[in-house]
Amino acid sequence: MVSISNLPADMLLEILKRLPAKTLMKSKCVSKYWLNIIRDSSFAESHFNHARTHRSEDASHLLFATVLHYWAHPIRTIYPATNDDLSLSSQLPSHTFGQYFQPCSNVVNGLVCVCLVEFSNQSQHCIWVLNLTTIEKKPLPEPPSLKAFKTKYPHVNLYGTSRFYLGFDQISNKYKLLHNLLGACEVLTLGINQTWRQVQGNPGVEDDLGLGKLRGEEGFIFQGYGHAGMASINGRIYFRNLTKRVIVFFDLKEEKFRQVAIPQSIEGISYKTDIVDLGGKVGVVVGIYEPVTQLRIWILEDDHDHNNINNWVEKRLTLPDVYYVETMGVTGNHKLILYCKNTPTTLSIPPSYFFYYDLKTLERITTTAITMEPYIDPIFYNFVENIVPLDRI
Repeated sequence: MVSISNLPADMLLEILKRLPAKTLMKSKCVSKYWLNIIRDSSFAESHFNHARTHRSEDASHLLFATVLHYWAHPIRTIYPATNDDLSLSSQLPSHTFGQYFQPCSNVVNGLVCVCLVEFSNQSQHCIWVLNLTTIEKKPLPEPPSLKAFKTKYPHVNLYGTSRFYLGFDQISNKYKLLHNLLGACEVLTLGINQTWRQVQGNPGVEDDLGLGKLRGEEGFIFQGYGHAGMASINGRIYFRNLTKRVIVFFDLKEEKFRQVAIPQSIEGISYKTDIVDLGGKVGVVVGIYEPVTQLRIWILEDDHDHNNINNWVEKRLTLPDVYYVETMGVTGNHKLILYCKNTPTTLSIPPSYFFYYDLKTLERITTTAITMEPYIDPIFYNFVENIVPLDRI
């Protein structure tokens, strides 16, 4: 019998990349050779791509958050749920945030930025990038504009000033962080020699227009100040600008802002309109966070010819009853997941429903009904374990 230590290197790599992340983290203790393999950025990329493309849709998870309350330091713990009963599992990673820290960006490939939310607490570093799979975190340099602002206004809360948006550029294989402070923008490439660069232009992102408050009242999680109506898709960070009726995007490769006009044929555009990632395509969803029996979705099929109105395809999903709805994401085989409630109130905890729709046929496939615990809500779908070491990105 051949010992696993005597396996050819290529065969060992094939075995290791099929293991769950938690098992791999323990396997680093087997030997220095295994440690070097698992910490190699090329292997981490291979493991992530295999999990994302070769496994069933069970490789992706709904990401949940627990909150202390909805109005101050809202998120306490982030964890991916099991796909069987949407519960917390010891086999999946979770992270609990400290008293003064909160996630301050969107989640991209299992990475999220974490910020010190009170400027008056100067004893700790202000900005970090966190790997939700390995729980490893790495400090990031402060944007020059934020550093100057903190000096001038030391008692201002971070949520009321800065907005951070994380993206991944597939061409350079680099993560980039966009910072917007009162309309002035800077970008940082994560990695060696990290320096902030000024960006010309302004995305024109509005305040949440009451959406943050509305989502809190309805029991939908507040994903950090300024992150309603944005999505990071295929090397671009998209924002809604409802005042000008456009979708602004930041091209991570060119580091420039551009925009997409929202066709006049899309009716009902309001602060209850969201921008979502629909399987790698930009989607405009009308009717979220309000009682509806039908959800209207417009998908931009070709983002290279985005000003052609014929590239927008409308989908209408009929719900079995009147629900308050939020879109969670799309599975690998084109199933759209909707998170629905019968009532907006958070005082009582009514059953919550996860409806799965086929985006091609528009038919409802399955329904999962669960009773949510108080102050627990889903953030988004498509969390895939990513073991990339932060010092290798």
